[in-house]
Amino acid sequence: MAILTGEGGPVLVASSSLEANGKFKIYSSRATPDPGDETKVLEEGTGIDNFVTILTKQVLILKTPPTNSNLVVPFDATDDLSTWMHFLDPTADFSLTFDNITDRNIQSFEFHLTKPWDLTFSSSTEALLFSFGPGVGLEGSRVPSPGVTEEGKMLYFGLDPKRSHTATSSIKELFDFAGIRSSPPSVLADWKVSLEEENSVPKHNALWFSPVNYYQSIVRLQFGLDATNTAQFQDFIADSLPSFNFEGVDVICKKVLTSAKSNGKPIAVDSGEVLVQAKCSITPKGKELKMTAGISFYSRRYDLTLILDSDDALGVILEWLAELAGVDMSFIQPLLDNGGLFGENLFLRQIKISLEATSGGKKTKLASFSLDIEAKATIGKAKDKPDPVVFLLNYSWRANGAKWGSVKGSLWNYFDLSSDRDLRPGYELTSNLVPRTTNAAKTLSIVSMIPNVTVENVPENIPTEISRAYIVLNQDSVAVGGTVQSKDFDSSKEYSVPQLDLGVISIDGSYSWQTKKSMLSVGIMVEMKPSVYSTHQETAVLAGSIEYNSGVWSLRASLNGLYLSTLYEFFDKSSGEGDHVMPLIEAIEVESMDLIYNYKKTEASPPGTVSGSDFTFDGSLKVDVLQLKFNFKYENRVWKIWASLAAGSPTTIGKIMRNILGDRDLDIPGFLDDATLSPDKDKIELVVEKGLAENGGSGAFQFMTTLTVTPGDFQITLTFAQLHGKDWPANSPSKRLVKVALTGVPAVDIPLVGNITQPFDEMYYMWIQDSSNQKKSQMPGLTRQDITDLNLNPIMKDHPLVAKDKAKSQAKDDLLLEAGSHLAIIMKDEKGVRECLLDYDFKRQGVQSRAMKKDKKRQMIEAGHYLAAAGEKEEKPDSDGTNSSAPFKKKSGPLSISNIGLKYENKVLHISFNATMELGPVGLSLLGFSLNLKLTSFDLKQVQILPPSLEGFAVAFERKPLTIAGIIRHGQTSTLNYYAGGLIVGWTPYQLEAAGFYGEAKPSGSAPFTSVFVFARLDGPLITLEFAEISGVTGGFGYKSEVRVPTAAEITNFPFIDQSQLGSAESALDTLEKLTDPGAGGWFTPHDDTYWAAAGMKIDAFQMISLDAVVVVQFGEAIKLGIFGVALVDIPNSGSGFKLAHVELGIAVVVDFDFGIVKAEAQLSPKSYILDPNCHLTGGFALYYWFDAPHADHDNVGNFVFSLGGYHQAFKVPAGWPNPERLAISWNLGSNLSIAGEAYFAITPKVCMGGGRLRASFSAGPVAAWFDAFANFLINYKPFHFYSEAGICVGVSFNLDILFIHIHISAELSADLYLWGPPLAGKVHVDIKVAQFDISFGGSRDTTRAINLDEFYELVLQSSSKSSQAAALGDSKVRELAEGEEEAYISKFNRKPDNQGHTFLAQSGLLNDSSNPSRGKNAPWVVRGGTFSFLLGCKMVIDDAKLVDDDKEELGSVSSKAGAIYAKPMRLAGSDHLDSNLVVNITQPEETKIWRMSQDYKSVPTGLWAEYRDRDDPSAGNNNNIDDLLKVDNSGIQLMSGVLFMAPPPVMSQDRLPVFNIMDATLQEIDAEKGFPAIEYSNSDWEPDQPTTDPSKQWAAVQDKWKTPGWDSDDDDDFSTEGSPEAAVEEDARDVQKQFVQSWAEAFQWDSALSAIAKMPRMLDKRFNELFVAAPMMTK
Repeated sequence: MAILTGEGGPVLVASSSLEANGKFKIYSSRATPDPGDETKVLEEGTGIDNFVTILTKQVLILKTPPTNSNLVVPFDATDDLSTWMHFLDPTADFSLTFDNITDRNIQSFEFHLTKPWDLTFSSSTEALLFSFGPGVGLEGSRVPSPGVTEEGKMLYFGLDPKRSHTATSSIKELFDFAGIRSSPPSVLADWKVSLEEENSVPKHNALWFSPVNYYQSIVRLQFGLDATNTAQFQDFIADSLPSFNFEGVDVICKKVLTSAKSNGKPIAVDSGEVLVQAKCSITPKGKELKMTAGISFYSRRYDLTLILDSDDALGVILEWLAELAGVDMSFIQPLLDNGGLFGENLFLRQIKISLEATSGGKKTKLASFSLDIEAKATIGKAKDKPDPVVFLLNYSWRANGAKWGSVKGSLWNYFDLSSDRDLRPGYELTSNLVPRTTNAAKTLSIVSMIPNVTVENVPENIPTEISRAYIVLNQDSVAVGGTVQSKDFDSSKEYSVPQLDLGVISIDGSYSWQTKKSMLSVGIMVEMKPSVYSTHQETAVLAGSIEYNSGVWSLRASLNGLYLSTLYEFFDKSSGEGDHVMPLIEAIEVESMDLIYNYKKTEASPPGTVSGSDFTFDGSLKVDVLQLKFNFKYENRVWKIWASLAAGSPTTIGKIMRNILGDRDLDIPGFLDDATLSPDKDKIELVVEKGLAENGGSGAFQFMTTLTVTPGDFQITLTFAQLHGKDWPANSPSKRLVKVALTGVPAVDIPLVGNITQPFDEMYYMWIQDSSNQKKSQMPGLTRQDITDLNLNPIMKDHPLVAKDKAKSQAKDDLLLEAGSHLAIIMKDEKGVRECLLDYDFKRQGVQSRAMKKDKKRQMIEAGHYLAAAGEKEEKPDSDGTNSSAPFKKKSGPLSISNIGLKYENKVLHISFNATMELGPVGLSLLGFSLNLKLTSFDLKQVQILPPSLEGFAVAFERKPLTIAGIIRHGQTSTLNYYAGGLIVGWTPYQLEAAGFYGEAKPSGSAPFTSVFVFARLDGPLITLEFAEISGVTGGFGYKSEVRVPTAAEITNFPFIDQSQLGSAESALDTLEKLTDPGAGGWFTPHDDTYWAAAGMKIDAFQMISLDAVVVVQFGEAIKLGIFGVALVDIPNSGSGFKLAHVELGIAVVVDFDFGIVKAEAQLSPKSYILDPNCHLTGGFALYYWFDAPHADHDNVGNFVFSLGGYHQAFKVPAGWPNPERLAISWNLGSNLSIAGEAYFAITPKVCMGGGRLRASFSAGPVAAWFDAFANFLINYKPFHFYSEAGICVGVSFNLDILFIHIHISAELSADLYLWGPPLAGKVHVDIKVAQFDISFGGSRDTTRAINLDEFYELVLQSSSKSSQAAALGDSKVRELAEGEEEAYISKFNRKPDNQGHTFLAQSGLLNDSSNPSRGKNAPWVVRGGTFSFLLGCKMVIDDAKLVDDDKEELGSVSSKAGAIYAKPMRLAGSDHLDSNLVVNITQPEETKIWRMSQDYKSVPTGLWAEYRDRDDPSAGNNNNIDDLLKVDNSGIQLMSGVLFMAPPPVMSQDRLPVFNIMDATLQEIDAEKGFPAIEYSNSDWEPDQPTTDPSKQWAAVQDKWKTPGWDSDDDDDFSTEGSPEAAVEEDARDVQKQFVQSWAEAFQWDSALSAIAKMPRMLDKRFNELFVAAPMMTK
C-alpha cells in the first residue's frame, strides 16, 4: 500500500499491478485500460465517471465480471477503494450491484459491516430514502443512482433496513467505536442503547465517502436510549432545571476515518463524537414550551443546546432563568425596546446551558447560560434593498463571573437555507439554526447604520455595505460597526493624489439616547509595503482613523516604519514615479511620522464620488545622530519632500552621507569624510522633487541636499544630489553627486622664483557614484543630459556643474564626468563664463556591481549589524595613485607657469606646474614642482602647508651658434627612487647629446634592485670616405634596464636615431626630459635581470643617401635583437634646389627569442614625395613570423604574414599582427587637378590578397570631371586561382547660374569588371545611367580542378620544377589503388631525391670533434649513447610511424592523435582523407634494446592541410569578401610532423674480468692450535610463547604474571601456591619480590629499604594497559 496525492490530499492505493486475472475492471473515461482485461469504460461526464476519475488509479477492480446468476460482484483485494473501506471493518464485505450483464451499469454500492454490529449500508435508492427521506415536496431519493453526486466528490450510503439487524450497545461501546480516547461519565457508561432496523422518520443513519478529502469516511448511527436510563438522565438534569421533561432521547455516534501516513506506511486516523439529541419541554410559570435539545456530556459537565420555535417565549424564559440563577434580569427587555430599534420583532431562538456534574454525574448545578435572540432591526437597511436587517443578539451569564449590563450581537447573515443541507455528514438538528425572518439581508449599510443619522459623501474606496457587523446595546447608547475590505480604485481614472488602499477597515458608529449625538469613525491599520526593488524590505504599519463630521472625511494616522522606503504607496503607480523616487530616499531612517489625508469631491472624480484630494506628512527623520524635521506634501499631482536640521549632536559629513545612502562602503576622501557638522551653527536642507526639463516640462527625479558648514569665520556650502531618470528601470540605482568648493590656495614663496599665488579662479571637489548601468558600453558617470538636468535646479544656479567637454559630438548621452572622485580647476573668461581647465579623476568607481553591493547590504541588515558596522572604518587607499595635468599658460614678469597638474594621495593634495624664470639667454626651469597641502578641511587656508616638492631643474643657454642645455632630476614613487641627468651641447654643425640614469627599484612582490643606463650621441661631420661620410655615432648600455622597442612609426623619434636638430634651448630641454623619464612614456625603464647594449652610426653617401642605423641587443632573462634605421634618399642630391624625389623610410627588424617572433617593418614618412613636393608618398610594409620559444603563443607557432600596404578592406586584423599603412600617392596639381591612389598586397597562411584604388578629379569654375578606378584581388594558393573585382567610373558635370535659375548637367559612365581564372574568364557590368548591361567572356568559373597527390607533394616540398611523373599521373585524384598497382605507383613516387621530404635534427647527446669543428652535409654523427635523441621531421605530415629492423619486424610505433589528414588543394573532405605513414628501418645488434619513440606536432598552414570547403574557395563562388579567408582564426592546425627517437637506456658493458669482492680481499687466514668454541644457543624456555587469541586475555595474563610472578621451585614449599587461598598466594609472591630485591641490595651494598618497593607500583598496576602498543608476549 502507498499514499498518493489526489484532489484534496493523499489517498491510499494498492501497490499491485492491474493485471488481467479473471477480474472485471471499470475504468474512468480518462483512464487507459490495460490490454487483455475484461473491462468497461464509463460514460464521460456522468457522476460515477467523475467519481472514478478522482480515484487514484481511476479504476474499480472486481473479482469477476457480473453474470445473469450473480449481478452482485465483490471488490477484488487489489482495488484501492476496497482496501480503504476495509479500515472500517477488516471482515466487511464490499460489493457492486449491476442492472444487467448487457449494459453493466452500476446500480449501487453495498458495504456490509460485521463488527461491532451486523449492519449493511447501500447506495441504493431505497436505502437512501430510508436514511435521508425525500426532499420537500419531492418523491424519491435526492441523491442520483448509484449514490454519487454529479460532481463525483461524495459517495452516499444509507442504512439498508432489509439487510441490517437490530443493534444493541452501551454508551461506553459507542465511545470505543467512535475512537474517543476519553471515557464517558461512569454513571452513563453502561446505559443501554439500541438501533432499530425500522423507524418512522429518517434518522440519518448513513455512511459517507469523500475521495477528494483524504479518502475520508464517516459513519453516523442514531441509537435510542433505554427508557429506564432516560428517566435516570431526566432526574440528573431536573436536579438543576426544574420542570424540564424528556419526551424521547437518542444517542448519536459518529466515526470518522481519514487517510494519513506513519513511518512511511499508510494508516487510517480515526476521530469521532457521541452526543444526545432529545425532544423535550419546560413548563415555567405553568406555560409549556416544546423544544429540541442537543446534549454533549463530559466527565464533569453537561452542555445543553435548546432550540425553540415559539413567538412569545422570551419573557417567560427570562423570568425562569432569573429565578434559576438568582439574578435580576429585568433590564434586558427595556434595553431591547430602547429607541424602537427592533419593535416587536424579537424572537428567542436558542438557549445554551452548562450544568456542572457532581457525584459521578448524578447531581448537577447551573454553571452558565446564554440566550440567542433573533432581532429584525430598523437601522442599516440600504435604500435600494428592501431586505430586512437581522441581528442575532446574545446575553450570557456565568456563575461567579462578571455580570453583563449590555446585550451584544452580530449581523445574522451566515446561514445555509439549501434544501439538501441535511445530506451533509455534519448536519444535526441542534446545530442548524437559521433565521425565521425570510429574505434576511446579507449586508449592513453604513449610510443608515446609526439611528437618526444619514451618512453622506462616503469615500470611493470605503464600501457602503459591510457583511461583518456587530451591535452593542446598553442603557445609554447603541454602538454599531463592523469590518470590511476596502474597494480597489479605478486605475483608468486620474486622481489628484495617489489613492490609499485601506485594506481591512473597521467601521464604528454610536448614538447616545440621552444627548442625541452620533459618532462615526473608520479605523485603519494598513501594511505599507516598499517597492520590490528596495534594499530595505521591512514593512511599515499605517495606523489611524478616518473621522466623519457633517459630510467631511479626513484620515489622521501615524506611520511607524524604519525607512522612507515605506512611502512607496504614496506615489502614483501609473506613472511609476515611486520607482524613481525610492532609490533616492529609501535608506533614510524614520523616527516618527503623522499623516493628514483629506477626501473631497474633485473635478476629476465622477459626480457623486469622493476620493483623496491632498495629503501631508509631518514628522522627524534620523540621520546618524541628527534629527531632521520632515514634510511631504502632495496636492494636484505635484509633490515635494523637504527636510531640515532640527537637533542633534556633532557628527561628520561621511556619516551623514552613509546614513542617507545606506551604504557603509561609501568611499570618499578623508577631508570630506571627516569634515564636522555641528547642529549649533550648521544647516542641512533636503529637497526631493521632480526636476525641470530644458523645454520647461518635467525632467529627471532629483534629490538635493545642501549642507552649510562653518569651519571658521565663513560658510561653505556642500551640495549632495541624487538623480534618477524618468525613463530608467525601477530597479536601477540612482546617480549621486557631491560638490563642494575648495577655496583659497595659500601663497607660497619660492627662492629664486618668488611668490606663487593661486593661479586659477576656482577649485571644486566632486564625488560621483553611478551603478545605474544605463549604457553598458559606456563607463559609469554623468552624461551631458544629467549635467543639464542638475544645473536646471535652482540650488545649482549660482555654482553650476562645469565639465571638461572633450566629446566631438554633442549627443545627450556623451559621458562628461566619469564616476569617482574629481578635483576640477575652473577658469572664468572675461565675461565671467566658467570653463573647466582640468578635471582630475583621482579615484574611479570600483567595478563591483550595484546588485552585488545590495545583496551584501541586505545580508548585513538581516544579520542585524549593518548600521553598527557603518562606524567601523576600513582602511582603503584614498586615491588610485594617478595624476592629471593640462596645458596652462600664465606669465607674470619673468616668471612663466605652464602645465598645471593635480595629484591627491594619502590625504595630501599636490598642485604641480612648471615654473620658468627667463633672464636673457639663460633660462631656469623647475621640474616636477608642486605645492603640497594636507587636506583636513574644505578651507585650503586652514590646511597644513607641507614643504614644496621638486623633482629637479633644468638650465638652458642659447646664443648662436652655441646651445647648452642640462637637466638633473630626482624622482621617487612607491616602486622607484632614481636620479637622472642629461646634457646637450651644440656648436654648429656639431651636437653632443648624453644622458644617464641611476635608480633603486622596489617592485611589489619582488626583491629590490639597482638599475643604470648610459646613452650618448654625437652628430656632425666626423670621417669622410671616398663615397661616403660618417656624420654621427651613437651608443649606450643598460644594467637591469630595458629599452622600449619602437614601432615603425616611432623610429624617427628613437633616441639612437632621432635626427632632429635642436632649434632652441626649449626643444633641447624637451628632448632631455623624454630621455630621463622612467615612466611609461620614456624609452628606458628599470627591469630586473635585463641588460642591453646599443651601437650605431649615420652614413651619408653620394650626397643623395643618408642612413642612420643602430643595433640593439637586449639579454638577460631573454634575448631580443633589434636593428633600427632611417634611410633618406634625395634625387638628384640633398643639396639640389629641385628634387625629383625625397624618400624617408623608417626600418625596424626585431627578433624576440623569448616570445618566438620575428618582426620586420618599414614605414614611409609623410614627408616623402616624388616628382613634386605636392606628390606625397605614404605607406609601409611588414613581415612577421612566429616560431617556437619558451613563452611563444603556440597557437601562432609556424604562422606568418607579409603585408605591403595593409590588407583587404574586410580583413579583421588580429591582435599582435602588423597593420601597415596603405601604399598611397597624393598629388595636388594646382588648385584644379588632384590625383590620389593607393595599393596593397598581403599573404597570410590561408590566402593571398591585393588591390588598389585610383582617383583623379578636375574642377574649373562650372566644369568638373572625375575619374575613379579600383581593384581587389583574392588569390587561392593551390591550385592557383584568383578572383577579382575592379571598377572604373568617368564623369563630367556642368553648373550654370542665370539669375535665380540654376542649371546642372552631368554625365557619367561606369563599368565593373569581375575576373577569375585560370583559365581567364569574367564579366563586365556597364552602367550608362539610362541603361545597364553585362558582357561575359571566357570559360565558366568551375573549370578548375583538384591537384593530384604528386602535385601536392611537390607543392609541399616547394619544388621549383615539376617532376616528369606528374604528367604521367595526369589529373587523377586520390583513389584506392587496385591490386597490383601499389608497387608500380610507389616505384614512380620513390624516384624523388633522397631525404627531400625529411629532416634530421639531434636533440641531445651529439658530440663535436674539437680538432675538426666543421661538419659537412650528411656527415656521420658521433653521439653519446646514453643520452642521444634525435628528431626525424617530415614535410608531409603523418598519421603514424613505426620502427622496423632489417627483417621488417616491427620494433615500435606511435600514432597521431590530431585527427584525419586532409589536403586542401586536392579538395579532400569528410571521409576522403590522406593516409600518410612513416617507416624507419634500423640496423642494430639483436640484443640491443628497443628505441623509445614519441610524437612531434607542429602547426601547419590551413591553406595546405585543412579540410576543403566550397565556401572557402574563391573559384567556387562569386563573393570576393569571403569571411573565413579574411579571418586568421585557426590559420594553423596542429598535425603530427615528425617522431622523436630516444636511444635505448644504457646497459652495463660486458667485462671479462671476474667480480672483485672487496670484503673477501681483506680476509686473512690465522693459524691457531685451538679453534673457536662451539656456539651455545639460548634455552628454548626463553623463547616467546604463543599469545592468546583474545587480546584482552593476553593483557590480563601478562599483568597477572608481572604482579604475582610464579617461581618453578617444586622443592621449596614456601613458594608453593597449590592448595593455598588467593590471599596467601599474593602474600608469598610479594615476599619473593622483596627477597629478590633484598638479595641484590645486599650484593651491591645498596640501601636495604629498597625491598619495601619491590612490589608492583600502584600507578603501573592501574595504567598497565596504556604502557604498550600491544600486549607483551611471555616466555614459555
